[in-house]
Amino acid sequence: MPAQLRRALSGVPPERPTSPGYTAAEAKSGGAGICCPDMSELHDPRHLEQGVMVDVGPGAGALVIYTEDDLNGDEIEISDRDGDSRRVHTDVLRRKVAGGYVSAAVFGSLAEGEYLVWHKRLSGPTSVKIVSGQVTELDWR
Repeated sequence: MPAQLRRALSGVPPERPTSPGYTAAEAKSGGAGICCPDMSELHDPRHLEQGVMVDVGPGAGALVIYTEDDLNGDEIEISDRDGDSRRVHTDVLRRKVAGGYVSAAVFGSLAEGEYLVWHKRLSGPTSVKIVSGQVTELDWR
C-alpha cells in the first residue's frame, strides 16, 4: 500500500467553492472547518451535491457518516475525546456513488484517535475511533 491512500467516494471537482464561514484552505480540505463564532454560514443548494477525496495513511484516517436525506445541509461536528472546546464541522451533502446517491458527512483526514461526534438531533455525543490508514463509517440511516 502506498504511503498515502487516496480514495475518491465520487468524482472530485477541481475546487470546492468557498462560502461564508469557510476559508479557502478549509474549503479545499473537503469542507471541514472550524465553527465560526456567529455561525452565519449560508448554504447554497447548488453546492449541496459534492464529490470528496479523503487523505488517509500513517497517522491519519477519515470518517464518513451516512444519513437520511433530510439532514442535507446540516452540520455535523467532531471533537477529540477529551472535550468539545474545539469542535470542527462538515456539512451533510448529497454525494454521487456507483449505485446512485447517498447523503453523507465526510471528515476527509483526521489524526488517529478517539473522537466525539455531535449533532443537534443526538441526545449527546457519539464516540468514534479513527484508525490510521482506514476510512471509518457510521450509518445513521
